[in-house]
Amino acid sequence: MRRLLVILLLVLLFIGNLGAAWYSIQYSANNLWLNNDTTQIFWTGNEPTGWMTGYVGINYQDGNPPGGLASPPNPRNLTMVISSEPHLSELRVTKLGDPTKYFRAFLTNPILNDGQTITNANNYEIPINLGGWFLGGNFAFGVKSNAPLFSSDEGFDGIYRTYVRIRLYPTSKLYDKDYLLLDEVIPYSLFYAYTTGAEVASLGVVPYVSEVDIPYMQTPGRELTVGSVEIVSNWGEGSPGRYSVKISPGEGSTFAFKRSVSGESIPYKVKIKGTGVPASTSAITRSVTTKNSQGHWYDYFELDISGFTPSVNYRAGHYESIIRVELFSN
Repeated sequence: MRRLLVILLLVLLFIGNLGAAWYSIQYSANNLWLNNDTTQIFWTGNEPTGWMTGYVGINYQDGNPPGGLASPPNPRNLTMVISSEPHLSELRVTKLGDPTKYFRAFLTNPILNDGQTITNANNYEIPINLGGWFLGGNFAFGVKSNAPLFSSDEGFDGIYRTYVRIRLYPTSKLYDKDYLLLDEVIPYSLFYAYTTGAEVASLGVVPYVSEVDIPYMQTPGRELTVGSVEIVSNWGEGSPGRYSVKISPGEGSTFAFKRSVSGESIPYKVKIKGTGVPASTSAITRSVTTKNSQGHWYDYFELDISGFTPSVNYRAGHYESIIRVELFSN
């Protein structure tokens, strides 16, 4: 699960040695309702206006800063770098649990970028020349229409997430972490449903390992955390247990690694980490009884495997096992 950092105020570093000057840079977030799963995306999109998400102000002043502490000036030529998820070249919001479902997104800042639309998520650079003592502006985040890309919205119901990172450097020290003036990570979490206000939920499963050392796991008491599960809903009404998640073998009725050639199997057990409930050889069902800070049904947990039979020599070969995770609305 990605943990995103939001810094509301940052007062800068000082560089150079040419005289007394100072900067103050402030970022004020205004997007709390854009990162709590309550904002609805429409299939036809929100282009070109977008939602206001925050304000960036840059102030430059000759002389001593408040408190009388003199410091050398920064150059007035700055560069703002916009980036998002590093594996993407374009800015998107992606459905939790299904990366094939997404909406294209964009960012605008009319003062710092002359109103241009920013869609590039991979280190988009905006030059800033401070001709006066102050420069500031509001950022807006928007989502484009999906109608030109997909023939229907079947399967698109769910929670969508992304983030935008804003960094500010002196241009002469671009990407030098010792001269980083501003570093903001802004999360966005929205939802799409066929009907505005409809209830939606998403399931995200993150695998941690791709290989399991069977001889190592045959030692009694050993456990291995193999992945995490996250359930997110935009709904908070109803009784506990409205949603449930089922963890079951992908093949057969018991958890086992199976040899691809001969079908030989290596049985094991699965449990939800940290609950105290014993590991099971067969399906596990967990009711979602918790909510997030917005009062929406939410759960997050990790899965452990264990229970490999000791002192058994299995034939070498390629073995695979599937753990199926399903979300149900009760």
